[in-house]
Amino acid sequence: MKFLFLTAAMLLSSAAMAQDYGLTVGVHQTSASLSNSPGSTVGGKLGFDAGLTASFELVPQLRFRTGLLYDQRAFDIKTSVGTFNANFAYLDVPVNVQYNFTPMYSIYGGLIVGIKASDDIKAPAGLTATDPEMKSMYPLINVGGNFLFDDMYGFDVYYEMGMGDFAKDMKNYSTFGMHFIYWL
Repeated sequence: MKFLFLTAAMLLSSAAMAQDYGLTVGVHQTSASLSNSPGSTVGGKLGFDAGLTASFELVPQLRFRTGLLYDQRAFDIKTSVGTFNANFAYLDVPVNVQYNFTPMYSIYGGLIVGIKASDDIKAPAGLTATDPEMKSMYPLINVGGNFLFDDMYGFDVYYEMGMGDFAKDMKNYSTFGMHFIYWL
C-alpha cells in the first residue's frame, strides 16, 4: 500500500519535475492457461485499460517511465460442462526504462506490478462458479514501442507476460495491445 501511495504522490508532485504527464487509454488481447484442468481451454478476450502515465528524463535518450492504470483482463474458460467468463481487474504500476532512438520513436521495457482491484467468474446457467482465489499482487514483464506525433499524441504497442500463477490453477497471463497517450 505504501508503494501505491508513494507512486501516486510522485506522479502528482510538482517537485518531482516530470518531463511529461499523459492520459492513457488502450485495448489489448488477453490470454492465460490452466494448471490442473485437462480437457479445458482458455480463450482470450479484448480488455481495456485507462489511467495516467509519467515519463522522467534520466540522461539524454534514456527515460524512467511509470504510471497508474486500471487494467481489465478477461478471458473465457471452456470446459466440458460449459464456458466460464473470467474478468480480472488490476491497478497496474509500470516501472519501465525507455530508450529514445529519436524524439518520435522509442522502445521500453521493465516490470509491472498488478494490484488486485476485482475478480469475477460467471458460470454457465445452472452451475456455480468458485472463488478464483486471485493473488492480491501479480508481477508482469513488459516490452513495447512508443511512437509520438506532434509532441502531444502518441501510442504504444506492447506485450506483457505474467510471472507465475495469478489465481488458483491459473497461470501464464499474457497480453498484446495498444495504448493511445495524450501528453499534457
